[in-house]
Amino acid sequence: MTETGWSFDISTLNNFGRGADAGITAMQQYSRVDYLVRETLQNCYDQKTGDGSTVSVVFSVYRLSSSSREAFLQSSGWYETLRDRIEDVVERSEAPREEREGFRRVLEDVDSGEPLWLLKISDYGTTGLVGGDDEGGKNFKLLCKSEINTPSNRQNRGGNTGIGKSMYWMYSSWRTVFFSSRVPSTAANDIRLTSDVPTCQENEVNPLRIFARTAFPSFRSVDGAEYFGPGFFGRLYESPQHPGHKKALSIWSEDAESLGSSTKLDRDVSDGPGTSILITGLHHPAETDPESGEMGLHSWVNEIKDAAGRWFWPAMANDDVPLSVTVEAYDNDVCVVSDPVEIPHDARPFADIHSRFMSGESALVDAGIIQEELEFRIPARKPDPSDEEYPDGHEATTGAFTLLIGPAEPDSDSGRENQTAYLRGDSGYILDYRGRRIGRSGSGYHAVLLGGTARGDTEEDRRMERFLWRAEPLGHDRWDARRPELRSLYLNGAVTSFNTLERTINARLRRFMEGDPEPLPPGTSRLGRLFRLRGRGGPPPGRPRFNWNISSMVRDGDQWRFSGWATGPEADGVRWQFELSLWQDAVSGNGTYIPVEQLRVSTGTPERITRMTSGQEYEIGWRCQTPSACRRVEFQGTTASEIGEEFLVDIERSRVRIDMRQAVCED
Repeated sequence: MTETGWSFDISTLNNFGRGADAGITAMQQYSRVDYLVRETLQNCYDQKTGDGSTVSVVFSVYRLSSSSREAFLQSSGWYETLRDRIEDVVERSEAPREEREGFRRVLEDVDSGEPLWLLKISDYGTTGLVGGDDEGGKNFKLLCKSEINTPSNRQNRGGNTGIGKSMYWMYSSWRTVFFSSRVPSTAANDIRLTSDVPTCQENEVNPLRIFARTAFPSFRSVDGAEYFGPGFFGRLYESPQHPGHKKALSIWSEDAESLGSSTKLDRDVSDGPGTSILITGLHHPAETDPESGEMGLHSWVNEIKDAAGRWFWPAMANDDVPLSVTVEAYDNDVCVVSDPVEIPHDARPFADIHSRFMSGESALVDAGIIQEELEFRIPARKPDPSDEEYPDGHEATTGAFTLLIGPAEPDSDSGRENQTAYLRGDSGYILDYRGRRIGRSGSGYHAVLLGGTARGDTEEDRRMERFLWRAEPLGHDRWDARRPELRSLYLNGAVTSFNTLERTINARLRRFMEGDPEPLPPGTSRLGRLFRLRGRGGPPPGRPRFNWNISSMVRDGDQWRFSGWATGPEADGVRWQFELSLWQDAVSGNGTYIPVEQLRVSTGTPERITRMTSGQEYEIGWRCQTPSACRRVEFQGTTASEIGEEFLVDIERSRVRIDMRQAVCED
């Protein structure tokens, strides 16, 4: 076997000092497991192959003791180099005191035989770590070596700064992360031909590649040598630029296979290309009290599962390129948990709304879901030669968001009632769940906001996607109009556009919950300005508040299909009802009655209302009585396709009117 081990960069000519890692410091504000899962799945899904293959991701938590722990320490170079370097950091480094104390605890835990915790994240159906060790712009160098560097021309993806991968080192108490990858045979062979690195043998399929990197601060060794900080684990070569020092390059093929099992970096060749990331010394970065105890195997599994389902259900439900996530736990080499991730209870209402949107308008109408188009002004983009699509920029554009609003079930207990899920792009993750309490009633809603290419694929949607991508901060958990990247690429107007969007969302939600406001009598607004009265608005005390609205009315052959909602007082022991009928308008009088063949309601009991005419009984409408404490009823109806002579209607010339009467039921 060729020589493998750790290589640490000697200090620069001007003895530049490095304290805590800049990327880790920047990501400290995102120390929840939610963000680790978001960053990981977002990166994995962005690396899908493009051939429609399922992207599978497996999170494996290891608790190593006894022989398994010892095998990992030996294979990872702990005894040979890494332990001494960590001791150098503790004793002679530029790191802040709390950082050095963290490294001191690592030495104490390993020396005392404490269990070693690892987190391995493996993806399948992805491109793998392609590219030479020093080849810029390729997956290997971008993930394993580069800092704050990401492709600038790929907007339809999650990351936009290249700093999010620092999360992996932040979750490592060792500040050390290992990588392994099955690299496509053609890509591995290209590296061999261009660099003379023995990446694979002849006819070898998808060879294995292993590498590692630390995020240490600058330090001095016991003999006085100055080191810049980061170290790299790989196949060691004599450095022509620095005689006497060895450089680490990727370990390939047979050498990598021999390391894979003991370091938990092995990957089955039959699984095809993909990447594994191994976080050593797994710990929760927000936990600063060493006496508070460590998270157990099941705690890690549950937190990862909940986060994956809550934030990535759009990708999991994507029929074109589905995302599959599994979470495992190992006690040494024994698997004690292996659970597939499913959409959690609190995210199901949003996933159902989105699924119906993808199915078409009729699916939305059937569920009483309202679709609103919200206009959004995209500021003009400045010229940018690095942008392949808009090198000359573009003018200010009127784009749109799609807002989908559905009523919460009366007994809904998801914990996310009255919230809106924000979604953009095809990376398949939820940006945020933003709560808004509308009105004073106890009823609720669930809503989904779609922007950019999550909404469509028009020119306006693509421009919106690029704009929203640049508006996301490091945590990808909101849109921030003051992002430096956004302001450097676009002219002014982002703040106004986002503020207008939020006001419009609030207005649409209020209209959905409370209905359209009744018009004021002529002159009321001017009188109100002259005679300002203090006090709260609303109906007079003791008078029940009713409202209703028609959401849609469409022709279907010789029939009309309609949907809408009615609201009434919500109070224990109070039941209310509404009566509905359809009419063809006339110049005078009620007009001609149009029979309703079917009426479906979200809650309550619908029944036909009939009357006697010329000795025969005829339907005149429908009545629905609600259960106690019901606030809102959704309804959908269809008119009769065959109408008796006494109810003849010229449907081609019909102007339809709906009559609605509402009242409290008297027991």
